[in-house]
Amino acid sequence: MSIDKDLSITDLVERLELHERGWCILDHWEADLCAIGISNSPSGDRIVYVSTFDQKAGRYNCECEKRNMQSSLGYETVYEGRNLTFDELVAVLARHLDNGS
Repeated sequence: MSIDKDLSITDLVERLELHERGWCILDHWEADLCAIGISNSPSGDRIVYVSTFDQKAGRYNCECEKRNMQSSLGYETVYEGRNLTFDELVAVLARHLDNGS
């Protein structure tokens, strides 16, 4: 992988098998080494910010965001997950990125 992130993030990205799921990295947080953005498309209509900062190994925080041009940031947060396991995180990613929930 060519991203320069904490090992917890590079391991996560490898485990997620993004290409097989049709997801991609869309990282609006390049300076945050313990976080990554994952999207359903390069246009980034839906994105999930995943963070491992201050988490035990194998635990994740996330924020699901969708594009909202009415927002000053261009996105609105529609779900927040805390202290998720890998399987819980994958379920959140799939629900938000694949199903649009």
